[in-house]
Amino acid sequence: MATCNGNVLRARVVLSNLDKPATFSRLVGEEHLPIGFLLLGAHEEELIDFYVEQLAMRGVRLDDQGAHNQYRGYSFQTLMVALTSMGLGTLTERDETVRSILRRLAAMDRLDLASWLEE
Repeated sequence: MATCNGNVLRARVVLSNLDKPATFSRLVGEEHLPIGFLLLGAHEEELIDFYVEQLAMRGVRLDDQGAHNQYRGYSFQTLMVALTSMGLGTLTERDETVRSILRRLAAMDRLDLASWLEE
């Protein structure tokens, strides 16, 4: 990370208390983010809706809210798997597991998991 006066600070993980748009657009810069992160975040709702439409074309009925709830649940499950892997210690690749957990936490935030769990 580079400060405004040019000092460079290196860290494995940098936390931000800014909102997502400010963190990713202004601080990190979208050019430094994986393309999958940008595409998924921008088109997640459309992808879920497309999935529901494709199911309907094949005779499977799933309402939009049900599909979104299942997607949220699956995203939460992948976070739990990553956290469990972290608990295995030296049996897993720590850096990749941390990156995986951070991706899943971003998904939890993006999917507003907290309000879904309160329902």
